[in-house]
Amino acid sequence: MVTLNPKGATLTGKGIPFKSSNSKVVTVDKAGKLTAVGNGKATITAKAGGKSAKIAVTVK
Repeated sequence: MVTLNPKGATLTGKGIPFKSSNSKVVTVDKAGKLTAVGNGKATITAKAGGKSAKIAVTVK
């Protein structure tokens, strides 16, 4: 199960598409697992059921 809850926007369940704004910094798999690739900042976005949630990620 995946749960993403930044600032009150809760998305749960399987099959939620995740996207990284900068795959040179961090990648995200189908399960929502993040993998650091390089230094920098990125935003991870998840969408489901007409809702979306974003979370900022910094890799140092």
